[in-house]
Order: sequence, then structure tokens, then C-alpha cells
Amino acid sequence: IERRDQSDDPKIDQAIERIKTAIARSDRLISELLDFAKGHELAKDLIPVDLWLTRVLAEQAQNLPRAIKLEFNLDAGSAAIAFDAYKMQASINNLINNAAEALVGKGDDPSSYFRSDPKIRVSTRLAQRGLEISVYNNGPMIDEQDMKKILTPLVTTKSCGTGLGWSVVQDILVQHGGGLEIENGRQTGVTFTAWISSESLQMAEDCTERTGSIMCGLN
Repeated sequence: IERRDQSDDPKIDQAIERIKTAIARSDRLISELLDFAKGHELAKDLIPVDLWLTRVLAEQAQNLPRAIKLEFNLDAGSAAIAFDAYKMQASINNLINNAAEALVGKGDDPSSYFRSDPKIRVSTRLAQRGLEISVYNNGPMIDEQDMKKILTPLVTTKSCGTGLGWSVVQDILVQHGGGLEIENGRQTGVTFTAWISSESLQMAEDCTERTGSIMCGLN
């Protein structure tokens, strides 16, 4: 519909945005239920993190409300690490979608935005414990009472949430030998840091994309 629409009617644009947002929300809820219900076996591949994440973020940016600025600061260099790309992408998408919802709600009413300059920043770094992927948003902080139970399955503060999103993300990260940390900013904003173990960390050379996959030489 969006591709075929040749009009300049703002009402049509708003309706299309609502449809896209509703589809994205439904897709997320279904994915959370499926991830929670199905088995936990991982399909790991050795993947160059920053190259992979650049592609994931480019794809995810297409699904965000236009008002949100998506920034990234990737500092893992040529590091490659073994992880399940499908599950990790679902985890990153979940964190970004939750950040977007905290910033702009349904995304079609600027008056409901938490602030006029909604921003999400994704960063990577190598730490002693392993790879860290941080998703920061400059939205509202999480209430301390909610922070204590936020990773508990089926507990949610949203009217249409499953209460599974963050607990599924945490479960996926634990399977990778890592975890999920949540930290409020000093005055505003929240940072979600996903980390996975450095057991399989290697430095990659000559990383290229071929037929939809990322191929690397490893030293």
C-alpha cells in the first residue's frame, strides 16, 4: 500500500504508519511467545560482530518510527564470536523495539512522545568478561519497583504486553554464557547491556558478505 500510494494526503500517511506499527507489535508478541515456548538448542556460528550488527541495525531502522534517531558506535573491531545469529538478532530487535516504545509510544502522535528528540544508541565493546552490546535510549527511567521484577516471566507493566520479552532475551544470553543488565541514567534514559562470554572470541580477517551470509578468515 505504501509503495502504491501516490497521494499527499497526511491522513493516509498516518493510517499507513499505524498499520506498520501494529504489524510490528503483533510480530514481536508472536515471536516472544514462540521463543518462550520452543526448545533452547543453539545453532552457533563464528560471526564478526560489528559487521553482523551493522546489517541488523540497518534492517531494524526501517521498522522504527520516523521520529527516532538511531545511532551506533561499534567498537568491537574485527572480533568474531560464536553465537546463534537468529536468536541474538531477535534479542537486539527486542531491546530496540522496547526502547522505541518507551520513547514515542505508538509512534503516530508527537504530543505523546516522551521528548522531542527521541534517540536510541547501540554500541559494542570488548570487556574482560566478553562481548558487550549496549542499547541506550534517552527516554524515561524505569521505576525502582519495576526494576526489581522486570526480568520475571509474565510480569509486565504494559496493557498489551506478554511480560516475556526481556526474560526471553535474558534466557538467550544466559545460554551464551552471558546475561542482561539494566541501568537507569542519572537523570533520564535507560541502558540495556547484553553480554556474551568471550570463550569463543577470535579476531577475524577479510570479512565479506556472500549470498546473504558473512564469511571470514580467522587467525
